Amino acid sequence: MIAALLLLALQDGSAAQACPYDRVVPLEITATDPVLEGHGPSKRIQYASEFSGTLHVWTKVEGDLDTFLRVENASGTFLAEDDDSGGKPTPCVKLEVEPGKLLVIVVAASKPGGTRTVELHLLAAPETVVTLAAASKALEDLKSIQDRRQAGSLDEARARITEAIQVLHGLPGAERSLRMDAAE
Repeated sequence: MIAALLLLALQDGSAAQACPYDRVVPLEITATDPVLEGHGPSKRIQYASEFSGTLHVWTKVEGDLDTFLRVENASGTFLAEDDDSGGKPTPCVKLEVEPGKLLVIVVAASKPGGTRTVELHLLAAPETVVTLAAASKALEDLKSIQDRRQAGSLDEARARITEAIQVLHGLPGAERSLRMDAAE
């Protein structure tokens, strides 16, 4: 939930806590760019991950250009893609990454002939030893809370939930961690 809200805030241009691994790459898709088979002109961008966690990738376009997004590994093997085909406001993919993982991100016009300025957004959701341990503990705590609730110890369960949430919200990096988000 936290990561989804953060992603929406960044798409809307709202102020959010910056992460050193986030990137915005301006691209100009022109008629002379290589055509991606089944689509239109495209740009290829190389990306080397500097963190462990989840990388969110999406495009932002001013105007009516419909974009297509594809991600491959360094050897060209398909990893993910999204073609909004006019149905959603923007194509978006998310991938698990590790430091040094090399990706090739392809941004293309969904249909032949499309050209325009595009922003490629790369949002990092890093995981650390602290966030992974806290998320694991939170899942264990959840089982204990459920056991207390089933045993009829509702006050005890409520107190434990409150304590667990306070611990999770106070941890550095929790606001971007998808594992922490799942534990909440």
